Amino acid sequence: MAAPIDHAAVLLAAVLTLLTLLAGPALVSALWGAYRGVRPKMPASGVATDISRSFATNISRSYVSPGYGHDFYHASEAAAPVEQLSPAECGAVVAPVRSLADQPTGNGMDDLTVFLARVALGLPFGMVRFNDGEIIAARKSEGLTDRNQQHLSPELQRLMMDAMKLDRPGFYAGLPCNKEYPNSRKWANSLVDGHVSTKITSATVWYNGNYGLSRRFLVRLLKIRRARVYIVASEAANVTRLEAATGLQFTGVLRVPAAESFPAGFWKHQDVAFGEGAVVLVCAGPTGRLLTAHWFDRNPSATYIELGSYFDEHLGTTPAASAPKYYSGIATPCETDGDLRAATDPVPMEQAAWCVFGTEQGNSITGGERHRPEKITVVVSSYKSNRLCLKQQIHNFQQCDIVHSIRLNRFDGDTTFDQVWVDSVSRPGAPVIVDDFGDKITNRFHPRDFMTRAVFSVDVDTMYSCAALHAAFSEWVKHPFSAVGFHPRHLERGKQENWDLSYSPPYKRNMLLVTKGALQHRRTFSRFFAPRYAALRNFVDKSFAGEDFLMGFVQALEGDPVVRLVCLGGKEACHTTTCHKGIESLGSRTGSHRTEVLSFLFEALGNPLNTTTGLQGGDTGVCRSKPRKPTNYGQCTASGAIAQFVPAW
Repeated sequence: MAAPIDHAAVLLAAVLTLLTLLAGPALVSALWGAYRGVRPKMPASGVATDISRSFATNISRSYVSPGYGHDFYHASEAAAPVEQLSPAECGAVVAPVRSLADQPTGNGMDDLTVFLARVALGLPFGMVRFNDGEIIAARKSEGLTDRNQQHLSPELQRLMMDAMKLDRPGFYAGLPCNKEYPNSRKWANSLVDGHVSTKITSATVWYNGNYGLSRRFLVRLLKIRRARVYIVASEAANVTRLEAATGLQFTGVLRVPAAESFPAGFWKHQDVAFGEGAVVLVCAGPTGRLLTAHWFDRNPSATYIELGSYFDEHLGTTPAASAPKYYSGIATPCETDGDLRAATDPVPMEQAAWCVFGTEQGNSITGGERHRPEKITVVVSSYKSNRLCLKQQIHNFQQCDIVHSIRLNRFDGDTTFDQVWVDSVSRPGAPVIVDDFGDKITNRFHPRDFMTRAVFSVDVDTMYSCAALHAAFSEWVKHPFSAVGFHPRHLERGKQENWDLSYSPPYKRNMLLVTKGALQHRRTFSRFFAPRYAALRNFVDKSFAGEDFLMGFVQALEGDPVVRLVCLGGKEACHTTTCHKGIESLGSRTGSHRTEVLSFLFEALGNPLNTTTGLQGGDTGVCRSKPRKPTNYGQCTASGAIAQFVPAW
């Protein structure tokens, strides 16, 4: 049964629309807020048994946006739990939502129901809005578009037409509304008439009368799913502000120039690969349209939603002159005079998302951790190392097919390398990015836009074979919230660090030194920089020692404390002492402070460390030989190059 119509809401929606035209969105926003404060709550709809896409269904849930500039990510709503359903109830709610997700589009603003249903169930799709500006870019090769921030060109024209001509299952082309831009729609129709697989929808399906509903529940569905969400935005966008407003934590952020984003932004990101099940929100002007179509064509197992200026309010970028129309909730007719907004009941969508992603039953349906990444990110820390050493490390990791990208930590005062030099010495393979975070030793664990879940930390003076990385990753995917690495320690309150203890029977250990080479989940970097550890980070930075100890404690407190050890062969880990010629190593300069830092950490955090002994400790690691310290670099290369390390397996 459809939810009862709130006649007061319907009447007020009409009044608010009229007031918006006469008095502007600010007054409307205030009135809407006052109304929300006294409005009685609607009865819960429970399990939906009749989910219709007609405009008569659940019209009370077709929210009017309270106006641009008003924060309508209401904290109470964002935190409200989804009604938890039994397996039988889940079956009753998922089936009709799946039916909605498979509905044909072409019905104007009501197509929003299809997209929200697909988001709720995790069904991948690509959607690009080719509105009046994109039609101009496809028809002309000279002039300006995108709020006069993008010059037209023959190359942009060709690629925009290619994007509009993409004909692939799961792809949706949003075309101008007949009631808004009839001439542009007529021309666009002529371009897509031959499409067999691509479906046509409205370019403003996320905007205008749908804006309040779509923005609130798109965010909420992504949070219920705990989806891996990426965002593509301009270099001027304040993504942190958007995260604070929505509660989303973006897995990765890709930037394009704030003006003239094409062609540089397109060529920079065209080869980025997203994992299966990822959700990519694209807010990047004409370049965003091209990237979305290109990415979906190459990898249709992820979801790509091109949203343009959708989040401008919180990204801090300037909205278009037509922003009051887009963001005020005015229901501009699209295909017909009555085509104003979608009549979507979001409750079944939320329940379906919970059934599929929030339960053990749902995990079995979706394959559980099916989005396992295939590659890792390597983070190398270097301080005034000689260029030859750094170059060898870059080339060593670039030859490994398991490495997605390499991040180099560069500290203040280090002039031995920069991005220009790194680009000049790089070889084909994983891209190398230089990160500048300031002269604090804890910044080696600074969170950033890692594109993989698994992150491998290592010092510049220790090199590993590709086989070693594969062995560690194979273990890590079984325990993705563990640290998996090669060099253990056993640390005790009031005692000095003993290098040899963990390398001799009974191989006692309770921590991995991740700076010597270990895999961790990328979220551990964010946890390391949580405010609760600020005083400890400051102490470590002042001591210029012990950041590896602090990360070990954070790993034990915030993740899996079990030390998962991988033992290597003789030429799978190589250490060189030539990286710091003419400069004292960090250990020789501040090593005496490590005991003081360790005592401070035990005093502040207690002892969360988990002690393990032996080499056959169930699932605590992979060791077919005893653990060993890295081999001297000269011995590693005596009979061949780094690429010819002898695997241990």
